Amino acid sequence: MRFQGRFYLICKTCAHIVLPKVRTPDAASFVSPAVYVCHHQNMRGPLSTMIWLPVPVHSWSLALFFDRKELRDHFARYTFGERFGWPKPLANLAGAICCGPVSAMIKSMGAIRVYRKANPALARKTFQESIGALTRQENLIIYPDVRYDSDEEQIGEMYKGFLLLERLYYSKTNEHLPFVPLHYSPRSREIRMGAAIRFPDGDFHDNMDAVYHEIRDAINALARAG
Repeated sequence: MRFQGRFYLICKTCAHIVLPKVRTPDAASFVSPAVYVCHHQNMRGPLSTMIWLPVPVHSWSLALFFDRKELRDHFARYTFGERFGWPKPLANLAGAICCGPVSAMIKSMGAIRVYRKANPALARKTFQESIGALTRQENLIIYPDVRYDSDEEQIGEMYKGFLLLERLYYSKTNEHLPFVPLHYSPRSREIRMGAAIRFPDGDFHDNMDAVYHEIRDAINALARAG
């Protein structure tokens, strides 16, 4: 079932027309439902997967992307100001122009809000929405890099919180949740996918570190593939 809105689908179609093609695994290769875990790689991961993945996914996205004013301020102060080094008037103008379409795109693609430094109630909301999507046989995609602005092809330290989805999903379904590694290679213009990784039977906390390292190692193996 497609949950993505018309605006996102139109933008995706336009991007397919004007941008160089990125190769992906065929749709039949994708496990569903699953959590796809992709290296952020300074926006290369999100942009390539949002445009080119052949199956619909709910992206975990920071809550500020849903609020036009907050996003405008973030773009002006951080993206165009601090990172790009643009003069303040130009950064403010660029932030004002970009915030509306980007916020509309995030909403239309069915993204799920993630709250930075969230209180427990907001964190629960993120996980409840995510588990709701998974139990409807819909997919998630998460970019868990701690250093999301790194240009390195290999992923470094990741946030571990997303792995709690396994415990919640298992309690609902009595099945282990597939975590599927993805990586975008800018050299070969290709999205690569690894084998699904699942928690073994046993205590969740006892297995959490091992699964974390297995996912990270699998993403880096895809990066080393060339």
